[in-house]
Amino acid sequence: MTTRAKTGTSGRGTPRVPPGAGGNTGVTGNTGATGNTGDTGATGATGPAGAPGADGATGATGNTGVTGDTGATGSNGSTVGFLYFACNSQTNNEFLNPYEFRIDSDADEAACQLLLPPGYTSYTIDQMIYAVESGAVAAANRTATVRKNGVNTTLTATITTGNNSASDTIHSFSAAPGDRLSVQVTGTQAADGFQCSMRITGVP
Repeated sequence: MTTRAKTGTSGRGTPRVPPGAGGNTGVTGNTGATGNTGDTGATGATGPAGAPGADGATGATGNTGVTGDTGATGSNGSTVGFLYFACNSQTNNEFLNPYEFRIDSDADEAACQLLLPPGYTSYTIDQMIYAVESGAVAAANRTATVRKNGVNTTLTATITTGNNSASDTIHSFSAAPGDRLSVQVTGTQAADGFQCSMRITGVP
């Protein structure tokens, strides 16, 4: 008969040793080198403007500058006046009187000329008006023409039938000291006075 061998007593493992107590913390190591600077960030939005500061004190007044030289004396300005011619009754192709109103027109131009005085270098005559006196009207066309030294100028006015005045505000002519002016009329009309005036500007 077969004999079963006996096994030996089962052995136990090596006993577990508990861990030892923790050691002391080691010395802190040296600080590492500083890293590279990072990129600059974007600029922030501009803040609101501050309130204006108070006005500064007014500075001291500077010294008065030197007075400049007196400028040259300017020339005298032009002088404006009016010439007047008239008659009590007018006759065709005669002349109005520059000196006295209550007389009739005169056929003698030399007796009715107005002599321009000295004191100016030149004159300009313009703005003529010719009218029947006291609201009467022209019985027919009546024309007055200003003449210089016996020659017609462009300054002329015609009162048409049934009207009492006419003017020339467009034409003008120049004259000089010593020139003689007269006003010749056309058309005969008794008992109704006629008047004629014009502007004269004297240039120094």
